[in-house]
Amino acid sequence: MSMLSLYDIKNILHPTINTTPGDDFRIIDSWAEYEDASSPSERPLKYLCYELEAIDPVTEEVYRFYKALKFVRVARIPKSVKQSEALMDMHAQVLSALYSSNCNFVTVIGNVLKPVALGLLYLYGVQGVSKSLKAAKEIAHNNFYGMVGSLQGTYRVLHLRVVNAQETEWLREKMYGMDYMTMVRGIPKAGKGGEDAGNKGFGGKNLNPDSQGTLEEIITGMSDYEYILEILSTPVYAQTLKGWNRRTQDDMTRWYSQLQGQTNLSMNISIPMMYMANAAQSQGYSKAYTDADSVNYSQNESFSVGHGQSVGESLSKSFGESYGKSHGTSVTDSISQSHSISNGINLGQTFGQSTGTSTGANLGVSQNVGENASLSQGASLNHSDSANASFSEARNQGSSYNLSQGQNVSSSHNVGVNHNVGFGTNESYSVGSNESFGASENSSYGTNQSHGTNTNNGTNLGWNQGESHGTSTGTSESAGGSESTSKGWNVGGRIGIFSGGYNKGESSGTNWSKGSSSSVSDSSSTGISGGASASNGFSDSYGSSTSFGTGINHSVGTSLGYSQGFSQNESYGTSESYGVSTGQSLSQSYGASTGTSQSVSNGSGTSDGWGKNIGMSTGNSYSSGLSQGLSSGQNAGQSASMNSGRSLSESLGVTNGRSIGESTSESYSQSISNGYGKSYSQNISSSQGAGYGKSTGESQSVSNGTSGAISSGMSSSMGFGPSIGYGKSYQWLDQTVQDIIELLQFQNERLKRAIRNGAFYTYVYIACSSLDALSTAQTIAKSTWQNNFALTSPLQVLNLSEGEQKHLLYHFSAFSADPTRENFYGVNEYKYTTVLLPEEFVAYTHLPRINEGGVSAEPGDIPKFAVPSMMKGDIYMGTVLSPERYTLKNGYLTNFDYRLDEAALMHGFFTGASRSGKTVAATRFIAELSKVRRSKTGKRLRIVCMDPKQDWRVLARFIEPERFKFYSLGNMNFRPIHLNVCKIPKNVQPQHWIDGLIDIYCRAYGLLERGKQMMAEVFYELYEDAGVFEACKHDDWAEKVPELSSKVTFTKVCQNMRKHKADAEDPTNPAGRIGNDTRDAYARLLDRLQAFDRPYSIESVLYGGEDGIGIDELIGGDDVVVLESKGLEKTFKNFIFGMITSGFYRYALGHEGGYLAEDQYETVLVIEEANEVLIGNDNAGSGGGNTVSLSGESEFEEIIDQAAGYGLFIFAITQKIADMPSSIVANSGMKFCGRLERTEDVNVAIRSIAREERYEDRDLVKWFPRSPIGWFVCQSSRGYDFISAEPILVKISQLNLKPPTNREIDEILTSAEASKMIGS
Repeated sequence: MSMLSLYDIKNILHPTINTTPGDDFRIIDSWAEYEDASSPSERPLKYLCYELEAIDPVTEEVYRFYKALKFVRVARIPKSVKQSEALMDMHAQVLSALYSSNCNFVTVIGNVLKPVALGLLYLYGVQGVSKSLKAAKEIAHNNFYGMVGSLQGTYRVLHLRVVNAQETEWLREKMYGMDYMTMVRGIPKAGKGGEDAGNKGFGGKNLNPDSQGTLEEIITGMSDYEYILEILSTPVYAQTLKGWNRRTQDDMTRWYSQLQGQTNLSMNISIPMMYMANAAQSQGYSKAYTDADSVNYSQNESFSVGHGQSVGESLSKSFGESYGKSHGTSVTDSISQSHSISNGINLGQTFGQSTGTSTGANLGVSQNVGENASLSQGASLNHSDSANASFSEARNQGSSYNLSQGQNVSSSHNVGVNHNVGFGTNESYSVGSNESFGASENSSYGTNQSHGTNTNNGTNLGWNQGESHGTSTGTSESAGGSESTSKGWNVGGRIGIFSGGYNKGESSGTNWSKGSSSSVSDSSSTGISGGASASNGFSDSYGSSTSFGTGINHSVGTSLGYSQGFSQNESYGTSESYGVSTGQSLSQSYGASTGTSQSVSNGSGTSDGWGKNIGMSTGNSYSSGLSQGLSSGQNAGQSASMNSGRSLSESLGVTNGRSIGESTSESYSQSISNGYGKSYSQNISSSQGAGYGKSTGESQSVSNGTSGAISSGMSSSMGFGPSIGYGKSYQWLDQTVQDIIELLQFQNERLKRAIRNGAFYTYVYIACSSLDALSTAQTIAKSTWQNNFALTSPLQVLNLSEGEQKHLLYHFSAFSADPTRENFYGVNEYKYTTVLLPEEFVAYTHLPRINEGGVSAEPGDIPKFAVPSMMKGDIYMGTVLSPERYTLKNGYLTNFDYRLDEAALMHGFFTGASRSGKTVAATRFIAELSKVRRSKTGKRLRIVCMDPKQDWRVLARFIEPERFKFYSLGNMNFRPIHLNVCKIPKNVQPQHWIDGLIDIYCRAYGLLERGKQMMAEVFYELYEDAGVFEACKHDDWAEKVPELSSKVTFTKVCQNMRKHKADAEDPTNPAGRIGNDTRDAYARLLDRLQAFDRPYSIESVLYGGEDGIGIDELIGGDDVVVLESKGLEKTFKNFIFGMITSGFYRYALGHEGGYLAEDQYETVLVIEEANEVLIGNDNAGSGGGNTVSLSGESEFEEIIDQAAGYGLFIFAITQKIADMPSSIVANSGMKFCGRLERTEDVNVAIRSIAREERYEDRDLVKWFPRSPIGWFVCQSSRGYDFISAEPILVKISQLNLKPPTNREIDEILTSAEASKMIGS
């Protein structure tokens, strides 16, 4: 007999059975609906929808229904959840809540690696099912937010987000593309131990060494494969659970009656021993009859204790063989007929409206040169009568902006007669879209006549060239004439709506001044001229003009328009005017106009006049310019359509079919088994029982006898009788019945918990893309969820046939359960489902406590901060964040604004690493502060911002133009400032200013005491030479000192320092030659000062002249001033910023009342890169080093300590708060801390907000380096209770304004200056 192969044994143990379910399900359609978003791939999923058709397994009725699903993706789990041993219990509560809301809960775990590595998609979702799509969506919508609320309430900082379009489409693609399937059924095991947290804490101890993973094992083991794990659940009705429970209890009662019983057995034996001697004789006879009834009652109680021990050993061997063969034939005939008629009508209407805007720009350049000279003398007397009538009609629309400034002196005298008749009509219609780039050329000719009064303001820019020739004759008492001609060409351009071009004119006139003169001129001029002018007067002219021009244009636009016009006018007039005017004008106008006008005028006039004029003029002009214009247009359109249709169709079909099949099967089996077993058992039992009995009996007896006796003799006896007794009690137990009862007890306990907490029909699909992935999934699923304590429904990972896999993959792709049933020992149950309790279901659905692509489980939670509401104040900074909860809609954001009251204004600092958003936070603060008025005085604040990076110019878009001031500290070509920091402000004691100047310079450049002394020697010498100290002896020193001190400059300091060095090195010096250390000190000083001695350097041009303004001259009204230092060398920038800070403070000291005085404004100084300004950053000079600095308190220590009392507030912006002077941190009542990297900065920030970094608040140490951009811990210490002093986590609101360019700033400032001049 041949041995069986492993393959044969496997087939015997797992025979192949055709278990493919019938076709009961069909997907009609599926689609996804998304919300709107800027990026198509980031659109949030709204609904995933299916239209399905299924067959009722009982009635075989076909019905159609809809599904709508909504999903969220798990992005981050709370840090505490990873280590929690209560996770499974917490998640069971979530599932109980979903059961109570009758929610169809869906969990999807997918690993998407190709072609886009999306990583692990861990999704929670719900599905609504209904006969209508609308109802299905409504169910899904309601259950979705119930599910999200339950998850967020249980896991307060769990990061969930709605699945986006990219993730949804790839998930659908992968679901449709899977080729292999397995299913899991049975009760799984949920490991309740927390996950491994690593070796952390003091001493590197693992906080959770006995870690247990559940889903984490699946995720880790399958990380190299693409797979989708889909878990579907449907709540079991409560009535169904109660019915199951009653049936189980009835079964338990029946089996308990057959479980056990007891038998008792006892026996006594006695053996008598006797010696007797007797002699007797007797004879007798007796007869008796007995009839008796008896009743007997008995009661007993027993107690027994038994011990038993057994050892067993068995050996078995078996062999079996079977053979079977079957044959079958089937024949099927089918006939079907169908007939359908459909009729439909549709009607629709659409309406649309569109609006568009087009913008174009043009640019032109013009240049003109001209020279003229003339001499004229004359006198005139004239008389004129005039009458005129005119009619005009016009339509106009336009916009304009004009700024002009100029001065003119003019004298004019003219006599003229004019007559003009005109008629015109036009009509145009245009529509189109165009984009063009090219060159254009145009020419025009026209005749014009005008009479009236005019006033004009304008700006012109252009270029003229021409020549003139003329002769004139005349005497004071005679008539004369003159004639001149000029010709030229013009290349013109366009500025806005104004254009210039070639023109030609002719004028004639007669004048008399004790004589007569006449002139005829012909002139030609070209160009556009620049300037500003204003004139008023009467004019009468006649002329003709011709213009020619070329240009380049580029436009893009779409236009639709129609215009029609008609005009007719006629005028007559005679006028004489004489006048001399001198004027200066400046005007600014903005406007837009549209309208239609008609006018009719009649008039007559008489004038007499006499005049005399003598004049001579000569001049040369040259001008060039650039023009630019902007045009915009708008179009709107509407469309409407209506459609209707009717359809009628009819179909008829008949099918006949016949199928014949025959099948033959043959099977053979053989088995051989050997076994050996050995058992050992020991039992201890005790029993106690009580019994009661009753008996009734009846007896009859009959006896007959005869007796007689004769006796004589003597007798004696002696006896001894031992007795032996034995008793045994037996208690029996039916083990089979006990096992059945144990199973029923297990099931009964599950059902009782299910009635309390709920239960779910559960389907677990695992779809894979390859056989390797399928094999791995089957093995890992068994090891992950194997439950040794599941007495019923043990875990099974099904090995499905190919047909079953295809069938189930079809259901899987539509998130649908398969209702196939199977008969299991007479019970008809669902084949692929298991009824699970919430505490069992968590094994499939709990949060993943592992870091895998797309899911983060490691980052620590945000430290706890206060979450206030209803904060009052005019300074809005952003939105309060709540670290203790995360919502799907707003994340950590709350509905509460973070605001500050102006009364809380103190010194403050903004600190954060590079790109942390500290400047954004500071600009928001200053922009809000600029609008605030102080409650005590009603005044606004003066604000000065020292900006090294062009960040603060954005305030120009936020501040009123008349308040905004801008100066370039390092750009000589754009609004530069000429500043002489040596000029002593008014009311400031010279010695205080000089000492502060030297101290700030030495700290900025890293000079030590030796360099400070040498600088002081030169400075005091220059101020003494300027007469500053002599002026201090007089009462009016405060007025004289600023002017005298302006003679001292850094250029002179450099020159004098060089002279001192030369004198010290002079061999003839009576004091002897200087040593090498002194020579080196001079060299280091001159290295830093030599920039002031270069005529072309920024330092020399902007800061080295006597004409520079003093720092106190920067102090204006309630202005917002931006001092931009881009272009300055870094160390010199720190020095200038430091001097400005000191200057504002010294001015406050010298002014009675400081900035709190009636004629002053409280002042805020904002210092960017404050750590460099306040402590210096050049430690390489004069012996300086990282650990060596000037002794004594710095100038800034005094400023920070005392400035607030004078109404001066300092706000420092720094990346390195730990490097700041301690007084900055100590005196700052307003603190804003963003992301920090350096350990020392983190520690200083934590202590500044009243926290402790070593033990209690270690979470803050880990938080600050991870703080997102724009998130700041804010604290205001000026409060009246400790609650308001608690730090608050805030997301700063950005201004969202683009910094203006130099040109835009120039326009803003020019406009403000013009408005100020007009107003004055």
